[in-house]
Amino acid sequence: MSEWDIAWFKNPVFRYRCIRATPLAIYHFGLCEGALWCCIGVTAWRGGTYFFTVTLRDRSADTLVRHVGLLRAVFRTVRAERPFTINAIVILPDHLHTLWTLPDGDSGYSGRWRAIKPRFTRQLVQSGIPLDCGHRGEYTLWQRRFWEHALCDDADVQHHADYSHWNPTR
Repeated sequence: MSEWDIAWFKNPVFRYRCIRATPLAIYHFGLCEGALWCCIGVTAWRGGTYFFTVTLRDRSADTLVRHVGLLRAVFRTVRAERPFTINAIVILPDHLHTLWTLPDGDSGYSGRWRAIKPRFTRQLVQSGIPLDCGHRGEYTLWQRRFWEHALCDDADVQHHADYSHWNPTR
């Protein structure tokens, strides 16, 4: 048996693709600190379910909830162009958490975020909302990156869905 096995977990709602690592490979590559199942190499996967946290640069801003209608419209537009399923989403004043399932054969979640973030920014500017520009002339609404996590199994999905539901109460 090879060091790596590809395994599919199937569920009526979610699909996960994970890689099973032997304990030696986990130790050797520093994966998941002793766990036998580990999601790695997400950029090489096609399809799958992911958890994202996307944050505004100004952590004291309430832009996302104040303009949630514009954000919703941008999500609809991007979903029409590049389909994906939103399994859960929570929008907080300065950041959002969401669980997405991408279609089989598709791993382009970064492209979707590259569409959502600037479109929302443009919608705000076109609506007359004043936004700061950085030294390059770019709007500084969003943090440049986002946090993503490939979800491996039902427990991982449940953990991140619970986190999304309870995060607003913290």
